[in-house]
Order: sequence, then C-alpha cells, then structure tokens
Amino acid sequence: MAECKKMIFNDGGIGDAILVSAIAENNGLCVASTKYNVLLENNPNIVLNDISANTVFNSRDVHDALLQQGIAPFYAHYWDLECRNGCYHWRYPQMHMIAKCCARAEVYGDIKIYPRIYLNDQEIEENRPVRDKYIVMQSYGAVWKTAGYETWSVVSKVLSKNYTIVQVGAENDPLLPNTINCLHYGLRETAAVIKNSSAFLGVIGGLMHMARAVGTRSVISFSDSEPEFFSGYIANEHAISQERCDLCRTNKVNMFNGDICPKKYICGKSISPEAILAAFFRLEKRIAHPLEYDVINNTSEKKDSMHQMMLYRKTQRRPVAKGFSKVFA
Repeated sequence: MAECKKMIFNDGGIGDAILVSAIAENNGLCVASTKYNVLLENNPNIVLNDISANTVFNSRDVHDALLQQGIAPFYAHYWDLECRNGCYHWRYPQMHMIAKCCARAEVYGDIKIYPRIYLNDQEIEENRPVRDKYIVMQSYGAVWKTAGYETWSVVSKVLSKNYTIVQVGAENDPLLPNTINCLHYGLRETAAVIKNSSAFLGVIGGLMHMARAVGTRSVISFSDSEPEFFSGYIANEHAISQERCDLCRTNKVNMFNGDICPKKYICGKSISPEAILAAFFRLEKRIAHPLEYDVINNTSEKKDSMHQMMLYRKTQRRPVAKGFSKVFA
C-alpha cells in the first residue's frame, strides 16, 4: 500500500460523506474504470452515527492524532467561520458547498459541482424493486428542511395515478400512500434503487446528494434553512418555500444544536403539494437529457484557507459542550 501523505476527514452525516467524493473527483483520484471512490458502507468504511458526532469524538482529537502519525489532515467542512465579540460563529459561504469543501482540502481551480458514488453491475441489477419504470420518493427529513408529511402524501396520491412509486429513507419514516416500501434497504442498496429510477423526489439532505451522485434527477423541496446556491444542483428542479426568513442563515437559530424554531418551521410547511408537482412536471421534460452541472472556480479561497483552518483549530480548544456543537453540527 502506498504511504499516505494526505488525509481528508469529515464528521458530518451521510450527505457530508457523499460530498467528500467530489474532492476525489476534482483531484483526479477517481476514475470509473477502477471504481476507486465508493464512500458508503465498507467501501471504504465510514462511521454512521445515530447521535451527534461531537458526543462521539472531538474533531480536534482526530486532527492531532493524524498529525502524530505524520499525516496532514484536512477537515472537509464547508462553513465559513468568523470571530465576533470573542465567540466563533459559522455562516454560509457565498459559493456551493462542494467548491468550499474542495478548497478546505486544498483542491483549487474549476470545480465540477457534483458528487459521485460508483455501484457495481450486480448491485444495480439486484436492487430493482420493480421491472417497470418507477420514481422514488422520501417522506421525511430534518424538520427545518422539509415539507410536511401531509404535503408529500398529496404528491404521492397524485403521481401514483401515472407512476409506480418506491419510497426510500430511514426505516421509521412514515409510509406514504400508494408506494412500495423500501425503507428497510441499506445505504448502497438505496443508492442503487435511486439510480434505477426515473427521478427522485425528496428534501434537502443526504438522499438529495445521493441521487445526484448516482446520476438521477431530483425534485427537492427547499425550505429557507439553506440557500439553493449552497447545496442545490442545476440538474434538479426545486420547490421553494413561500415563507422567507433569515433565522437559520444568520445563525440566530441553530437547528443543529436542537434550537426550536420560533416560527414553527413555517418555511418548510409553506411548500405546497402544487409547488412540488409543478417542479416535477418541469423535471419530466428534462429526464431523458444528460445531466447538467455547474463549474465553479474556487481559487479565490486560497487567501482565506489558512485563516479558516486556524479558526477551526481554535474552536476545537474550547470545551465540547460549549464550543464544538456551537460551531459545527
């Protein structure tokens, strides 16, 4: 095995693990013929935590342990950090999260904005819930990111008149009407189910990135918790919240820390079934076309990379209960 000179790590959720694949894609580490880049369940291993990462380990400890082994670790996060009144705060950057992740790993230039999951032929063939064409839906996500179950129920009832619908997600997600239940599938199996589908309909989060990583177009309900330019993909169609506020975007309310939205998550709840259906009908016209992708130059991030890393290291010197979770989720 070749000696490791550089390591990239991330302590986020499934979507964040998938995003790291874009670093390999843009760094020339990943080619289809070798299927090198397989980032889900044992290919190579990633840790899937049911609880917050900061209750399992402190990223500063990981960082320093790698340094002791002679490995230069790069923490592939996508937030900008700033110090205000002696406290560190994260804020959304003014570019796509993939371009920012690549900059954190010192991969600069014209960055292709898509992740990639490679599946082998057997995985693809064995994970076809039905032999006919079908679409995939998700019924639930983080409460501050999603339209409600009632909204998705209306969508599934309407679309099931013309489409076979397969549902994926967490095993305890509420089951949508008129759908085939695949909630018990594992991560790679779910990726294959989505790859074999005509389209994915869901929310901001891991499955949105998974769908793009296997080359499937999506309809995504976008609450106001994340800007479209930050995590969206131009191959997709978006159903946008009709209620706009800046509580999440300005870190006045931090849902990652368990804060309760004073507006009762109205931004997600305001996404109507009609908006999602309209987005799907727009997507129908594009399904057969090759997937588009953005290219964003992140060279300007070079000047800020060291400053951001030092801020990150300073935050990790603070007690976990009062520092880590207040900066990174």
